[in-house]
Amino acid sequence: MSIFKQFLISAYQFDRYKELISLKSGKVILYEVVLFLVTTLISIVPFIILFIGYGGTSGIINEFIPDFIIENGTLQAETTVINEGNSIVIIDGNNERSEFDFQGVENGVIFDKKKIIVNNGIESTHISYNDLLGSIGVDKFEKSDIFNYTSEINILFAVFFVITISALITSEAFGIIFLSLCALVINKFLKGGLNYNELFKISVYVRTPAVVLTALLSLFGMGLGFIFVVILNLAYLFFSVKKCKKS
Repeated sequence: MSIFKQFLISAYQFDRYKELISLKSGKVILYEVVLFLVTTLISIVPFIILFIGYGGTSGIINEFIPDFIIENGTLQAETTVINEGNSIVIIDGNNERSEFDFQGVENGVIFDKKKIIVNNGIESTHISYNDLLGSIGVDKFEKSDIFNYTSEINILFAVFFVITISALITSEAFGIIFLSLCALVINKFLKGGLNYNELFKISVYVRTPAVVLTALLSLFGMGLGFIFVVILNLAYLFFSVKKCKKS
């Protein structure tokens, strides 16, 4: 069975889920990998367009970073918020911020009065300006100085990209495991007679609509919302287990 056919069945043909759980585990894993790669590529298209459209790192610095000065461990800058779908960048030289400012997004960076907060979707890291300037051996840093570090910034972009992809892979794995455990409960409730291997395969496929919709909406800077994703996945899980129920 082709990957495209698996996609169509998983999206809306509950009556044919029995065909999906009869596939070999290798095909199911391949489907998950392809789905992940395609939807991730769709999700980063806005950033690629932005990066190319503004002429790379230097153009983005000129366009999005306001004038600022970091001196004596303190940032002086006007408040700026850049919200691109599931990512956010906040520059605020007037206040001290916290991880609560990342609510509603998957990752981002905050430059507040005293520190930088980096969130990769799993955890947050705090870096004080004193430590940062000390590491590069300067006492004062401003916007014009950034252009001396464009190669390092490109490396940071690459590292941030790798960390983000790693976080997404971890999230995918936990999502499937969580749904497979929910499938065990639903299977017992419906007296479906399915084994864990079959339920695991179902858990891979039922995520298709939510994953695809999330990726498509990210193109327009929108998202489904965590609660809606959970409800959609559980609804698909319930009906798919019900249709695969063994007599």
